Amino acid sequence: MKIVKVLAMDPDLINASSLNSDSDSVRYGIDETIYRYGDRVRQANGFINMDEKSGIVRLAQPPYDSAGGVFESRITSTDLSDIASHVATTKLKK
Repeated sequence: MKIVKVLAMDPDLINASSLNSDSDSVRYGIDETIYRYGDRVRQANGFINMDEKSGIVRLAQPPYDSAGGVFESRITSTDLSDIASHVATTKLKK
């Protein structure tokens, strides 16, 4: 199930024609996912996945056992020509 699509742009790209170049593309990933319910916190890596090229975030598992909790994922974007990542955090609440 698709949750959201994220978009990052690289200000270092010289012109619009290079947007389609794999070497100048932005790639996405999920660095970490945790699940919070009440005062409990647990790792939930693999519960949410992301397409590295499109930025589409999807549920990888059914959320039936997670009612009332909050998933927090740290989403990364990186320019392949510069390995330094820019990290943003988003909270996904069921």
